[in-house]
Amino acid sequence: MSLGRFAVLPVVVLAGMSLSACVFDLSDDDKQKPVVRAADECPAHDPANVAAMQAYLDANKVKPGVKVTESGLQYRVLQEGKGTRKPTWASTVQVRYRGSLIDGSVFDETKPEDAPAEFEAGGVIKGWQEALTMMREGDKWEVVIPIELAYGCKGKGSIKPDQVLVFDIELLKIK
Repeated sequence: MSLGRFAVLPVVVLAGMSLSACVFDLSDDDKQKPVVRAADECPAHDPANVAAMQAYLDANKVKPGVKVTESGLQYRVLQEGKGTRKPTWASTVQVRYRGSLIDGSVFDETKPEDAPAEFEAGGVIKGWQEALTMMREGDKWEVVIPIELAYGCKGKGSIKPDQVLVFDIELLKIK
């Protein structure tokens, strides 16, 4: 027994019924705007701290050899490497570094007796991403990272919110 072309009809009707239930209302009438979760909100800024961070950036950018990128990242070449390659965000890099706050207190570093740090260049804070993709193998730079390119208004671990970070970064190898 052949059902012919009518055998398809129930499937089409069912598909049509299921699609008709998907109605998108794009109007703004009587709709609440998305609510920002408390975890996404920034704590209140400490105006004195923000002013101190900006004063540090302003004083640093006029020091001899300091260059400032369009984003506000500041860097000074301490040692030029012999390499010709620059990493991309997808590159795995080996680095030695020392990270400190503007008062000089060190919050993280690779110790000389330890293996270098190894990670994907795109997997770190924005300031590191930008600096690494400008560096060549063997370069050693002092990098001053503004708040918005570091951990921003939330901070991380021992780094309080709204901190400018200072790093000495040596790019040892691009894998």
